[in-house]
Amino acid sequence: GRTGSAGSGWTVRDNVIRDNHGYGIKVESGMDIINNVIKNMGQMGIAGANANNVLIKNNEIVNNCISGFQCFGFGGGAVKINNMTNVTLKGNYVHDNPGHGLHLDQESYNIIYEDNVVRNNEGNGIHHETGDGAIIRNNLIEGNGFRSDGGKNFGIMVLSSANVEVYGNTLRGNAMGIIGRQDRRTNIMKLRNLWVHHNDITLDGSARVGLGIDGISDTSYFTSKNNRFTDNDYTFDYDNDNFKPFKWISGSVSVSKWKDVGMDTGGSFTWL
Repeated sequence: GRTGSAGSGWTVRDNVIRDNHGYGIKVESGMDIINNVIKNMGQMGIAGANANNVLIKNNEIVNNCISGFQCFGFGGGAVKINNMTNVTLKGNYVHDNPGHGLHLDQESYNIIYEDNVVRNNEGNGIHHETGDGAIIRNNLIEGNGFRSDGGKNFGIMVLSSANVEVYGNTLRGNAMGIIGRQDRRTNIMKLRNLWVHHNDITLDGSARVGLGIDGISDTSYFTSKNNRFTDNDYTFDYDNDNFKPFKWISGSVSVSKWKDVGMDTGGSFTWL
C-alpha cells in the first residue's frame, strides 16, 4: 500500500526513503521536504493533492515507478502532485525515473521549479499540466523523454496551462525540447500567456520546440493567446540546415518560418 502519510506543517528531511510499493512521501499543507533520498518506489517518489505552501528542496529522487503501475497517463514517476497552491521545487536531483520527472497537475497555482537537475527520466523532465501561474527557471534538463515503449517526450511540457514563464534553463540531449500544448480539455484551463525566453537549447535531428494542439482545431493558441518564444539560444547538433525543428500550426517548420511568424526574432541559431 501507500506509505509515508504525514501531517500539515511537517518537516521531512535527511532521510533515505526507499523500496515502498506505492509512494515514498505524501504531501500535506505546510510541509518542507528537504535533503532526502527517495528511491525505488513502486509508483511515485512524492505524491499528494489538495495542499498548499509546500517546499520540496535538495532531494535526490531516483528510479520511481518500477512495480507495474501506469507511469504515463495516470500518476507515476518522481513527483506527481495535484491541486496544489504555492509550491516551490528547488535544487532537486531528479534522475532515471521510468515516468515523468517533476509533474504538477489539476489546477495547481503559483508553482516555482528552479535550480533542479532533471536527467534521464523516461517521460517529460518537467511537466506542468492544467495549472495557472508557474515559473520554470534555471534548471538543467538533459537526456529526458526516451521512453522504453519507443515514445518520445519533452524536456519541458506546458500542457493546457495559463501564465507560465520558462527562462534561464539549459536543455540538451532530450528526445524533444520545449512544448506548449493545448489539448481537448479546454473547459479546465487554456494555454495562454506562455512566455519561453532566454533558454539555452541544444537539439539533435529528431527534437522539436514550439506550440501544438491535440484533439482540437482552434488555431487561436498560435495567434491570439499571447503564447510566445523570445530570445532563446539554439544549437542544432546536426549538419542539415534545412531541417524543420519547430512546431507550428502547419506541423514542423524551419528556422526561417519560425522567425517569420514572430518567434525568437532576437534569438540565436547555431549549427555544430
